[in-house]
Amino acid sequence: MLQKYMLMLLSTPFILTVVIGSDGNYGIFPPSCHKSFPQPEGLITSPGYPEKYPASVICKYDILRHEDSCGVRVTFEDFELENWDKDGFCKTDWLSVDSCVPEGGNRFCGKISPTTYEYAFQNEAEYFRFVFRSDNSTQMKGFQIRYKLLSDCRHGLYWIPPISIIPDVVPFETQCFTQVTESKGTINTPFFPRHYPNNMDCVYEFLRESPFVCGIRMRVLTFDLEESIDTDLGGACSDFFHLVGGCGFMCGSVRFIWTAKYQPGASSMKFHFHSDEERTRTGFQIAFEQIYSCY
Repeated sequence: MLQKYMLMLLSTPFILTVVIGSDGNYGIFPPSCHKSFPQPEGLITSPGYPEKYPASVICKYDILRHEDSCGVRVTFEDFELENWDKDGFCKTDWLSVDSCVPEGGNRFCGKISPTTYEYAFQNEAEYFRFVFRSDNSTQMKGFQIRYKLLSDCRHGLYWIPPISIIPDVVPFETQCFTQVTESKGTINTPFFPRHYPNNMDCVYEFLRESPFVCGIRMRVLTFDLEESIDTDLGGACSDFFHLVGGCGFMCGSVRFIWTAKYQPGASSMKFHFHSDEERTRTGFQIAFEQIYSCY
């Protein structure tokens, strides 16, 4: 029987400006540390690369979208940051995809061999953002990343997720698609709290209610999908929930509170639930709220 699995993603002087946030955290912003990349392909590097990057910096790298582009391919050609914590999480220095959840599966640190990733633009988004943070302890060589805009996203992994017909409901031919316009509420799997059906693909599209809304805070009330399995490449999900566009997959029994950020200019974001042809579970119920502060 065919099985489908998803991997869990899981020495030039410059002037410095110190910014102190309302939460008491601080960062140092060199003038070169908020960069825009208008070309369809190019290189992104850490401050001072290939020399060591500075301590206590927060850098933003914005890849601008072209009219015919749907996503971006990034290749980590050279990558060396301070190593991950003993629990396998990047807590000191890291590069992250600003619009991805779960955040832990989209933070990069340590030494990474040349690797390629692909990410999708959200609907009507203007650019795609990486964020680099360093603490005040160990500094390393940093990174060089090559990016290229994509004009064909049909082959992206569930970037255009299918939508199933919900079985045994009236009216017949009801699609498992929810367009969320409310500022707060809940989403759930079909028939929750009863077991969800096999072979389902459901899409939950959140419409941005205002350009001042920065993201959606989501909190698990119940989350019970088929457990992950071990593969040669690590843990994998056969039933899963994820943010569409190259971010990590969630399965098993977990609890989380996260903020899924809209990419700048985006009008909506989509989440996708998939079940395979075998075992089913209770599913999920997740509370959400569209929020105006994401930091």
